[in-house]
Amino acid sequence: MDGYSFSQPTMNNMELIGIGEYLGCNETELLDLASMLGDSPKNLELLKILSDKEQIHPLKTTP
Repeated sequence: MDGYSFSQPTMNNMELIGIGEYLGCNETELLDLASMLGDSPKNLELLKILSDKEQIHPLKTTP
C-alpha cells in the first residue's frame, strides 16, 4: 500500500481504504498499515478516518 499510494498521489484516502477492504483488510489491519506510511497531513487524515471507522465497527470477538 505504501508504494502504491506514493505512485498514485492523486488517490484520495477513501480510494485507499476501498482497496484495503477489497483485499480483505479490516479497520484494525488498515490502521496498522496506515501507521507505517508516516506523518504527512494526508496520512494523518487517513489514520483519523480509519480510527473513526474502527470505533464505529469494533472487532467482533467470539467468547
